[in-house]
Amino acid sequence: MITASLRGLSPISLGTLILVWILFIHGSSLYLFTRGFLLTRHALENKTRCQAPGRCTPVPATHSKAVVLIIDALRFDFISPHPPSPSDEFHHGILTLPAELTKSQPDRSFIFNAHSDPPTATLQRIKGITTGSLPTFVDLGSSFGGSSINEDSLIHQAVANGKRVAFMGDDTWETVYPNSFAPNMSWPFDSFNVEDLHTVDEGVIKHLFPLLKGQAGEWDLAIGHFLGVDHVGHRVGPSGPTMRAKLQQMDKVLRQVVNELDDDTLLIVLGDHGMDSKGDHGGDGILETSSAMWIYSKSVELSIPLLVSTMLDAKATPRVAQRVDEGLLPVTTFPGSNTPTRSVQQIDIVPTLSLLLGLPIPFNNLGMIIPELFLRHATNPPPDESQWKIDWKALFTRRMGEPLPAHPKALYRLSLNEAMIANVEQIRAYIMAYRDSPSGRELEAVFDSLKAMHVESFNPRLEPATGWGKKRLFLREALKECRTLWAQFNVMLMLCGLVALGLTVPTVWAVYRTFDADVSAEKEKRESAGVAILSEGLTGAMGGALMSGWVKIVFSRWTPSFGFGEALLLGATIGSEWAVLYSHLFDGNTLVSFAKFKTMSFHRTILPIAVLILHAASYTSNSFVMWEDRLTQYFLFTLLLPVLITSFSAPERRFRGRLLGFGAASAILLRLAAISTVCREEQHPYCHVTFYSALGAQAAPWFTTIAAPLCALVLPSVVRRFLALSESDKVTAPIFIEVVWRALLTCGAGYWLLERLENTHGLLNEELTVAVQALRTVAAQAVMVGSLMGAGSLWWTSSACVEERHIVTKGEDNEKRVQISLLGHANGYGSSYLLFVLTAFSLVFLVSQPTGQVVMSLSLIAVLSYVEVADTEKDAAALVEAFNNVSDPAQLLDDSVALQVRPQRPTFVSVAFVSIVSLATFYATGHQAVLSTIQWKTAFIGFPVVTYPFSPILVALNTFGPIALVALTIPLFALWNTTPPWPSTSPTPTESEAKEAGIVGDAVKLAVGVSLYHSALTLGTAVSAAILRRHLMVWKVFAPRFMLGAVALLCVDVALVLGVGIGVREVMSKAQKMGRFVGKKQA
Repeated sequence: MITASLRGLSPISLGTLILVWILFIHGSSLYLFTRGFLLTRHALENKTRCQAPGRCTPVPATHSKAVVLIIDALRFDFISPHPPSPSDEFHHGILTLPAELTKSQPDRSFIFNAHSDPPTATLQRIKGITTGSLPTFVDLGSSFGGSSINEDSLIHQAVANGKRVAFMGDDTWETVYPNSFAPNMSWPFDSFNVEDLHTVDEGVIKHLFPLLKGQAGEWDLAIGHFLGVDHVGHRVGPSGPTMRAKLQQMDKVLRQVVNELDDDTLLIVLGDHGMDSKGDHGGDGILETSSAMWIYSKSVELSIPLLVSTMLDAKATPRVAQRVDEGLLPVTTFPGSNTPTRSVQQIDIVPTLSLLLGLPIPFNNLGMIIPELFLRHATNPPPDESQWKIDWKALFTRRMGEPLPAHPKALYRLSLNEAMIANVEQIRAYIMAYRDSPSGRELEAVFDSLKAMHVESFNPRLEPATGWGKKRLFLREALKECRTLWAQFNVMLMLCGLVALGLTVPTVWAVYRTFDADVSAEKEKRESAGVAILSEGLTGAMGGALMSGWVKIVFSRWTPSFGFGEALLLGATIGSEWAVLYSHLFDGNTLVSFAKFKTMSFHRTILPIAVLILHAASYTSNSFVMWEDRLTQYFLFTLLLPVLITSFSAPERRFRGRLLGFGAASAILLRLAAISTVCREEQHPYCHVTFYSALGAQAAPWFTTIAAPLCALVLPSVVRRFLALSESDKVTAPIFIEVVWRALLTCGAGYWLLERLENTHGLLNEELTVAVQALRTVAAQAVMVGSLMGAGSLWWTSSACVEERHIVTKGEDNEKRVQISLLGHANGYGSSYLLFVLTAFSLVFLVSQPTGQVVMSLSLIAVLSYVEVADTEKDAAALVEAFNNVSDPAQLLDDSVALQVRPQRPTFVSVAFVSIVSLATFYATGHQAVLSTIQWKTAFIGFPVVTYPFSPILVALNTFGPIALVALTIPLFALWNTTPPWPSTSPTPTESEAKEAGIVGDAVKLAVGVSLYHSALTLGTAVSAAILRRHLMVWKVFAPRFMLGAVALLCVDVALVLGVGIGVREVMSKAQKMGRFVGKKQA
């Protein structure tokens, strides 16, 4: 029944369905693997409760109210009293209030370098600083929107204990804590408009000070979230006058807050994360994870300065530091600075603030109290300060049994004792509860050691200082183990996903080899191969799903790793793959035999296959992954070098010139494109950023900012020149390329030029800035609408790029005869498909920054040059084969004897070239396989605020558009300079249909080949990530590369479906219409 339904489909429909089926097996395999590899943390919904009314904490609260101000992306060195050297005049020494008060009031003001756990995105950091829990790697995917937090948190505890919470700023808080803020005390503002540097900040300021003055009602916890520093970083980077102005504004605000603060209110200022040298964040680089933390008490002393300073002095002794596990008060040195500063985990603010406000510590917290804030007497301070003059070196380094230093009993009366006990017991309760949860089996390996550490920390024979060290050791070890365990893996799902993904490679290879049938084969024979693949795949999928469903039902007790849906998906995927593989396993036409291997061309088939194997295997090395942008260049020139070498042995001079010229042009253009780069953290100091104007800048160099509009003007003429080589720049091509496409490219380049002018400090006044913003928004929207409705509609409704000319000649009898000449007929398919590619190109061109636009232009010309190389190689090979098939050499001198030239099939080298160029273009357009290079600013192209679904689509198009667009060009290698089999060139309609089926088969074969190449690469990244899942670099190197490979594979598959299903289909339809029109005229 399935086979009968499929037999009625056209070759192009069959080819499209095959690509859709490949997309399905890739998508389902990746889904299964990622479900096992990228699991999220199991969040417990337990809540900590007060033991009795008024008895929530073992230590008395120091304050009844608190103001928490988050300055988004406030990096530690922005407030550090010891900035890096050389300092940056735009963000160092500007926000100085925290350093000033810490120096003058060390008992009430504290600055910390707070480590923000990656991913360093605002949503995840809000969760961290309110719950004390850790994010997981895949949490970054929810950066464009989040759901409410059901875990225990500071907000929940405040509300549960009768405190009124006020909020103003980033509206993400309203999303994660709905209905948690006091009535009429919540003022959210849109958080994703990075174009707006001031609205959110001004809104916070407007509502914050009436609260502090008591003019807006009663409150106990006020939260303000400023966004200007983060937006400045995204727009222009941290090193510019705009950042200095914004930090000056924040300094002014904090000074006013301190003046308005009453004596019973605690002030906490936080950066939710840092920012890298370009102003971006999201990854785990040290600049992104180093955030600022400042805690200030206006009147209540939180610590005994002498006690803190003597502990820090003692810690400077290596032996002391070793004895107390790197000290109770660890320090770190910010990159470029010479002075170490106190460091904490950002989540340490959760238990600290809870106890200072008299609230229970949230149940899921993994942070540790900040000791300085509890190094004070539990009730009344001792009258004699000399009691705190303790010989800490002697205390920490003495041996058991030796006498204690003078006045050690004072240590027993510190608030730190009870605070640490409360913290330890809270984390112990959490570990016990997590162990009893469905995910608790991960804790079994470390539970006993944590339990022993907990018992040891309460050893009654320990002196106070040693006990603190033991408790700190337990708290930090619990945090360390949870960080490790929450990279939790479902090994069974991973294994099944790997098996399914691994089977896609031989399966897709079998499909690829199926389309290697002879061009002259009958149409029915060629269609039957496609029908067989689809019918086998569908039958196997249904059978596999039924079998796996039965197994899941019967053996559900032994398959806890699988849900029922996952079991069905696994069975359908593997069943479908195995059915196709089994039917072709012993078919010599689809699997490589030794006999066929010997006849394969070295540089057209064997060499690219070897490159593919090496490319996939390279992902087992973290060094090769880090430097893949350079590695792709070696692979490209490995494929191009044989072209240049063999060009000298081409059978005709014109072939030699074309091979050498176009091959060299392709190599040079790709090398020029590779000059553009952004650097991974691990590549320094051997990599220099060229995509941006400087290491810390967000803007493109002025050279490429000017070069991009020039490319927009010149590129259409260059592309038309390629069409002119086959005289196919006729009919629709001139107006499409020279008018419509050039206008779209010019608007796309103009958008970024206007953006650069707008962000150049002091160049435009306020009125001109508003006008420029409006103009570039209109330009971007014009490109979007013009690409889809203008260029797309023109391509869809126009005819093939073939011009009909009537040539009048006179015969021997002087009678006039009219002959029909078709200019561009020889490239009737390729020219029309190229216009389809150019339509998509205009969209990707728009979302690429100026350097990326130059790179895209170079890559397009390089691909077209290689299309000419491949076409010339086919012509040369066909001519050589025709010569070799001549039985009598004398026939070569007889002009009346026509050589039998057989069309040549496209080879795997074209597949490998396009696939590698797609990756090379990805890297050259300002991307790396790391989260921090995502160009978030592209979410606002054409829209002043985040607009769903367009903003995520724009970011995705900027990131993966270069890969998908280059993959979209692969049918050109089958269609370029391929003459449509119209009645004038084919004796019979049947032969014409067979040739058309052969052309479609070649296009589908190449599309399948590109999918195969990316499938093999993704398999390599998945295997590496799975095997090296406990490797030190898994979350920095292997997991991000797998994620890039997985998404790129799906994007490539979608592009190929659209390319064949829409592009090739419509091209064939245009050619058929033109053929019927010409046939009628000839009749």
